Amino acid sequence: MNEEIQFWNEFAEEYAEIQSESQVTIAKDVVTFLVEKEILPTNTFVDLAGGCGRYVAEVIPFTQTYLLVDFSKEMLHIAAKQHSFSQLHLLEMAQKEFFEQTQNEQYDVVFTAMNPALDSKEELNELLRITRKTACILRMIKEQDELFSPYEENRDTLMSKYKEWLGVPFEVQRFQYFTEEVISKSFFKDYFEMDISENELEKMVAKHFKTDERLNRTEIVFELLIITKERK
Repeated sequence: MNEEIQFWNEFAEEYAEIQSESQVTIAKDVVTFLVEKEILPTNTFVDLAGGCGRYVAEVIPFTQTYLLVDFSKEMLHIAAKQHSFSQLHLLEMAQKEFFEQTQNEQYDVVFTAMNPALDSKEELNELLRITRKTACILRMIKEQDELFSPYEENRDTLMSKYKEWLGVPFEVQRFQYFTEEVISKSFFKDYFEMDISENELEKMVAKHFKTDERLNRTEIVFELLIITKERK
């Protein structure tokens, strides 16, 4: 756990920069969907493993209390610098500890996006336990581009696992995006040079580049899992 915390603390600035430069409008689109489904507005909203708060600005207008939970002090520091909403509360805590300290059905909506710690049936059940109304789990299930994906394994299996583990009804909503980025021949070669032989790399370059640069198109698909608890 200490190694994981150290990694995310050191990676926090770069991670926040990557998110800020993203062409994908997933935060806005997810919140629009949650409003249409009448999951939002709500009184209490938990963003579990919420990092530097990518979803804060979009969700804040629709909740009285936004609790951002993450074990990375640096991630939360960035969130605090970027957002000054009175409804926002930051909690530096690991997921396991947060579950242990949280009562049954304590929060209206519990949301988590790309959460690497939500990796077992037990953790999933804990997330559902602390949820009073709706649990929302978001993951990117596909990121496929023209240049790099053919040579890399890119497969997220956790979403399919969640569906197997759930013993209650759920809904699924997909969000699909297409992005474009100019990639140089030199960047492409530098990216692969440590993993692929020089001869094979030259064949790859010849296949994909007719000039020194080319447009690289990417398809990105997110899946949102929505579990609504039946009210007694």
